[in-house]
Amino acid sequence: MHRKQSPAASDFDGCYAPLTNRQINALKNHLDREYFTPQEVAAISYRHLLHIPGLGEKSLQLIRSWLQQYGLDVHIPASKEHKVSRSDKQLAKAKEILNKYGYALLAPEEQQHR
Repeated sequence: MHRKQSPAASDFDGCYAPLTNRQINALKNHLDREYFTPQEVAAISYRHLLHIPGLGEKSLQLIRSWLQQYGLDVHIPASKEHKVSRSDKQLAKAKEILNKYGYALLAPEEQQHR
C-alpha cells in the first residue's frame, strides 16, 4: 500500500540541503515543529543557536551556508570570546527543561531574601 505524502511535507523535500539529519533534528526539536523555514532559523541569534543541543561551530557553518542559499545569514561575531562551553549548553538545556515544567530559577542573592 502506497501512502500519500501530505502537501506540507512535499513542500519541504530537499530544501534542507546541505544540512545533516543531526542539524535538522536539532532545529526541529528547538523550534518544536516538524518543518521550519530559513527565515525562522535566521531569526535565531548566533548565541542562541550555539546553545541548541546538537549544534556547534561546524553546524553553524553549514546552517549559515544553507541560509545564504535563500539570501539570509546569521551574523557570526568576529570575536570568539563568547564561545559556549559544553557545560554551558548542558546548563541551558537543564534551565529550559525546568522552566518547561514550571520551576523558577533564582539567583543566589534572591534565594536569601525568601
